[in-house]
Amino acid sequence: MRINPVKNSSDFWAAVAITAGAAGVIATSVFYGLAPPQAALPMPHPIMLQAVHAAAAAAPLMKTAGTIGIISDVTLAVGAMVLMADRTASGEALERLGWAAVAVSAIVFIAVDAMAGYVLAEIAVLPDNQAAFAGFKRLFDVLFILGTLAFGTASLAIFWNERRGGARILGTVGLLTGLLATLASSAYFVGIDLAQPLGLSIAAGSVLFVLLGVRIARRASGVMRSQSAP
Repeated sequence: MRINPVKNSSDFWAAVAITAGAAGVIATSVFYGLAPPQAALPMPHPIMLQAVHAAAAAAPLMKTAGTIGIISDVTLAVGAMVLMADRTASGEALERLGWAAVAVSAIVFIAVDAMAGYVLAEIAVLPDNQAAFAGFKRLFDVLFILGTLAFGTASLAIFWNERRGGARILGTVGLLTGLLATLASSAYFVGIDLAQPLGLSIAAGSVLFVLLGVRIARRASGVMRSQSAP
């Protein structure tokens, strides 16, 4: 059956967006990793005074992470929504749900990264800032957890589909990373602090999405070349 060339063209550019967005999330994760965890990661029982001082000390890192993050999140969300729409046409239900969850995660992280770079870091250097900082920090933490939970479940759906499609190593590592993200984020709701594994799951998962984006782009490019051949 001849595949619609428009669909494969959109798959290619969506994969480019996924690759670029995920690469940006890796860079964002590096800057978050350089900042103190009290400022950059969600904790179920944070000591707010420590978090304020940490955010003030890491303000340049937080702003850099937030700036890269919001651009990367938008790019990733756009690519995920295009792939979700394409999978609707092809009837691939599990992968469609996965890309929908990637889009939701990226949209949530737009708010997370905006708060990290342009709200928390700014409030932390103001006088009499603890009440305002505490409110935004709690919101930052909960949104970070929800975004990671969506990211984890998305990884489970998408990489399960990839594993079934023959990418056994990529699929298996993706499933393990998705499981880590899902468990680490769920632990927050019962008061268990798994901030470091949480951050690691986002960084590792983003590396896998870069690889997956390249894989999808190559598949789409190959189909387009075969369609253009006489």
